[in-house]
Amino acid sequence: MKMHRVVACLAVVAVLAVAALLSSCGGGQSTQYVFVADNANNRVLVYDAPFTANQSAIVALGQGDISTNEQPDPPTAASLSGPSGVAVDNAGNLYVSDFGNCRVLQFKPPFSTGMSATLAIGQISGATNLTTGCPSAAAASATVGMPSANAIDSAGNLWVVDNFNSRVLNFPAPVTAGETASIAIGQANTSASGCNNGGTGLATLCGPTDLKFDAAGNLWVADTGNNRVLMYPLANLTTGGSATVELGQPAGATAFTSSTADNGGVSTTSLGAPGGLAFDLAGNLWVTDALNARVLMYPTTNLKTNGAAATLEVGQPAATAFTSNTPNNGGIGPSTLSAPGVVTVDSSGNVYVTDIVNNRTMVFEPPISNGMNATLVIGQPDFTQDAANNGGESAATQSEPAGITASTSAMISTGTGASSTPITTSGTPPALAAPTGFSAASPANKIIAIWTPESAATSYNLSWTSNSGNLLQSGSVNGLPATANTYTMAATNGRSYTLSLTAVSGSVTSAPSNTVSLTGGASAYGCTQFVVFGGFGGGAFIVSNADKQNCQGGTRGVPMVVDGRSTTTDNNGYWQVDNLPTGGPYTIIIQSFPYPLDVYGVFTIPFNGFTSCPGGSGCPGI
Repeated sequence: MKMHRVVACLAVVAVLAVAALLSSCGGGQSTQYVFVADNANNRVLVYDAPFTANQSAIVALGQGDISTNEQPDPPTAASLSGPSGVAVDNAGNLYVSDFGNCRVLQFKPPFSTGMSATLAIGQISGATNLTTGCPSAAAASATVGMPSANAIDSAGNLWVVDNFNSRVLNFPAPVTAGETASIAIGQANTSASGCNNGGTGLATLCGPTDLKFDAAGNLWVADTGNNRVLMYPLANLTTGGSATVELGQPAGATAFTSSTADNGGVSTTSLGAPGGLAFDLAGNLWVTDALNARVLMYPTTNLKTNGAAATLEVGQPAATAFTSNTPNNGGIGPSTLSAPGVVTVDSSGNVYVTDIVNNRTMVFEPPISNGMNATLVIGQPDFTQDAANNGGESAATQSEPAGITASTSAMISTGTGASSTPITTSGTPPALAAPTGFSAASPANKIIAIWTPESAATSYNLSWTSNSGNLLQSGSVNGLPATANTYTMAATNGRSYTLSLTAVSGSVTSAPSNTVSLTGGASAYGCTQFVVFGGFGGGAFIVSNADKQNCQGGTRGVPMVVDGRSTTTDNNGYWQVDNLPTGGPYTIIIQSFPYPLDVYGVFTIPFNGFTSCPGGSGCPGI
């Protein structure tokens, strides 16, 4: 039986139909292409930059023509049924959660309307892999019962939200047709299923809809049926693993055991059928809160605490921020939402939201503020209309858009032959002037970079280096918004810094600005002194951080690499590397935690049995 995602999800968990449409998203770098899972039209639409109001898509996957919405039964290698989640891997392959066909399809670039997928996850391998739908004939550990979202981790493994079976599955790289899952989050084993199997708790799920990885590799899951978002640390990503952070439900005695929508009332800490997740470059978490017709932002500083509060909200009026939840509050317009499905944030800070019931995709440009207006609408002629396939299905319309992701490296076919070209804006990219007026100030504890905005820029990249004796500190931040003209960074007292800035427009990067050199204030991170010890037998040496408390908490995992060899563990500020041959010299790199991974220490040393660094104990240091 064919069904759209909304129908299938209702069979899983008793929530509003609109909540069951929620799905996956992705964050981007210098966004050039956006993929939208146009759920009710059984297609995935591809849009290319520059993005404009009422924009037309240039490719439709899942249909033979960009203006059709056919849904064959049984499916084909080129068809889709209620697609919901979309993700792109590092090779540019697109993975589509084909919800109504109980499979995840892989499409390889170049992309073209009507093209066939290369393989399916969730169906048995062989001749019928791409022509079989629900129910799957595969073993329970290889099925994906109505997948709602997918994501690819840093190792290339494919993770799939199996909405119907209330679990998240891991398919190890390299992904192959009909592959069996190796991990099941939310269930005790890879064959089990069921909402809150064993009762609502740390290790159970109920109708999950989306997942995302943060910069540290922790997995976040929108546990829609339990009205919460869960975080599974990297160490717990095993079958039956437990979550350690819960958002959307009260902390305290009922943590991980309550599941009431808007528990305690609509507020900064409540959720009602959360569905879409995204991380921005700063590590802030964005969540679509479907039943409350809003999108919430949780700052990175709040993501370690159960029941933490959101600090930004779009979709509801600023005057009633965090307390109202009326769909299209005050009437449909540029500041309203009705059952938001998925959110993604690009490197310029633009926030994209699929507004399911209003059959549109909204784009909010930074700076983001409570109750603000969107600047663009895609899928509708203007902000006041909400009809599905308004004016007739076409490249410019949407019907219940679900998943969305952004990419920088898609390709589109130039025709029926094998040749292809990258998806780009038309014409030759114009030259881009270097930023002007670049300067910096150094108040206590920080450095503030300042520049004059370049009118043609869509974002900026800032980089810096600092040298002091044996220690090199360097870093960068990319994708600063086009509207920005300052950036504040932590700095180390007494150290000399050199900074430069480039402007970016699409694929074009300007020449660097003038460089600025100055002395910073006290460090906000404080990896302030390291002592290197050697001669511990078997070719081992230890690096000790003399300022454990300021080096991101000591035991919190500051990475260290020695000539490509990672340290064993961080033991309260100490790192040990074993099995190094005598000789060297070796390069030790110590980095900050969490992201961005600024390099705090780079030492080049021999290894000849010394018990302190050359020149005396207590060195090198900042």
